[in-house]
Amino acid sequence: MTEQKQMHYTIAASQHRVQPADSWQTYCNTVIARLDALPASVQIALFPEYGAIELSAMFPAGRSVAGELADLQPLLPEFVQFYSEQAQKRGMVIVAPGLLVFKPELNNYVNRSWVLFPDGQVSYQDKQHLTQYETSPMAIARGDTLHCFHWQGLGFAVAICYDSEFPQQVMALTNAGAELILVPACTDKPAGHSRVAVSCRARALENQCYVLQAPLRGEADWSELIDVNVGQAGLYTPIDIGFTDDGIQALAADDDDWLVQEIDPARLQRVRSGGQVLNFADQQLPLPATVVKVTA
Repeated sequence: MTEQKQMHYTIAASQHRVQPADSWQTYCNTVIARLDALPASVQIALFPEYGAIELSAMFPAGRSVAGELADLQPLLPEFVQFYSEQAQKRGMVIVAPGLLVFKPELNNYVNRSWVLFPDGQVSYQDKQHLTQYETSPMAIARGDTLHCFHWQGLGFAVAICYDSEFPQQVMALTNAGAELILVPACTDKPAGHSRVAVSCRARALENQCYVLQAPLRGEADWSELIDVNVGQAGLYTPIDIGFTDDGIQALAADDDDWLVQEIDPARLQRVRSGGQVLNFADQQLPLPATVVKVTA
């Protein structure tokens, strides 16, 4: 990962609708077509949480969630290799569609987003905070490590869906140098999408950083895991000098497959050091040592 600082970066969030893949080759062709639709200037492409469950359409319908997950595990090596090859071919970072990965040492799955770099490096981020559905009936294990990536002078990190709702986690990532938080998401109701979108706006305000959200969308009648999916891709920013008054740089239109935007990390540094408020610096201040409970 190189460290040559750039003035601007072009980033993209997917909001494609779920499509069944009846074979591995069909899936690859679909992804290639999606990536081909991006401008050549895009440097980071973010796919949604659970996006790789499209592959479960290759297998017989009516299976349990456990059956879906087990069927997908043999595809993992090809999956990672395919996205790595696409990242290298296109000269971009790809945060691949989310997939549950079985870890024998845990005898359990983790919710993983693979991060593929143009130089062939492969990394990942595992989800830290799990929803009720993920803990039961799916019994997913939480990740044990946070990663902050530094590439071409840009610090970025991944906070998977529900992780974006926890200020401490995102603050730890921005303290480690993340200027851009990537949020792959999967929500089945408007309320779920609203929670994630509001959290993205709040994290951008608190940390004076960029936050990019990529939702899974559409219906998948072949999958119990991703049967209904709603959301809207968005790019969120600080609410300060040089940014919008509501902290929303852009939202995708309903019929867009990608939200493509440009970010300028230097603008973050300007508001962090000389903005109307200094949220990023001030949240490092210690809270009062004592909380006094007052009963009226």
